[in-house]
Amino acid sequence: MQKASFAARLASVLIGFLVIYFIDVYTSSDLSLFPLYLIPIGLALFNFGSLAAYLACLGSGLLWLIADIQTNSQSRGVLISLQWMLARLLVYLLLAHMVVLYDRAVARARDRIDRISRLLPVCPHCGQIFCHDGQWRPLDDLIASPSQIGQLPEHGCFNVTENPSRHPDR
Repeated sequence: MQKASFAARLASVLIGFLVIYFIDVYTSSDLSLFPLYLIPIGLALFNFGSLAAYLACLGSGLLWLIADIQTNSQSRGVLISLQWMLARLLVYLLLAHMVVLYDRAVARARDRIDRISRLLPVCPHCGQIFCHDGQWRPLDDLIASPSQIGQLPEHGCFNVTENPSRHPDR
């Protein structure tokens, strides 16, 4: 799958901000669009990385404040709007940080799977293991009877009864 150009990815984030901002201004205080501002934050994260997501949090907080001041300038003071902006900005930052941590954990898990699959050939579709006899077998079957995996090659060490971590070559 071909990745979209930088301009297209940036346009998707900016259009997301603008659409939500104009809907927020149009609906005034009748409808809270606070959660919808997370959409461009997520787009920024997945298109540009964690720094862009944190910057998008700042942009979301500022756009929400501007929309709130434009629609509610008579009913509430600017101080209350600033307090709400800071509260929502903190929530945006916390949610973005949680998504960044999740994204990093998924990347670490994928990296670990890639490293393991280099040691043990695993089918990416069904998860079966390629055995020494040329057959693909489910992992559960290999765990139940490990003799199907085959023997490790001899390497000239006769201290097999000892703890492998205390191997003389280590």
